[in-house]
Amino acid sequence: MAPFVLLFGGTGGANNWKIIGMTKLGIYMLLFGLGSTVLHFLHREFIILFWINLWGPDVAWIIRISMMALGGLLFLVSLRTERTAD
Repeated sequence: MAPFVLLFGGTGGANNWKIIGMTKLGIYMLLFGLGSTVLHFLHREFIILFWINLWGPDVAWIIRISMMALGGLLFLVSLRTERTAD
C-alpha cells in the first residue's frame, strides 16, 4: 500500500487505523517543522507554533529540528510497520 493511500485511510485490518494515525502525525510534524523553518527565514511563523520563539532562538531551532526528526521517524516506522503487517 502506497504512503499516500495511508494518508487518506486505506483498507485493512483492525490495526490499520493506528498505522494511518502514525503516518499522518509523522507527515504533519515533518511538514510543520519544515514550514516553520522556511517561514522563519521570511520573518513569519505559523500561529500554532508562535510560542516556540518566546523561549529564544536556540530553543526554537531545537524544537523545529526535533519536530522534523520525530516526524520523519514516525513516518518511516509506520511504513515499516505497514509492510510487515501485510
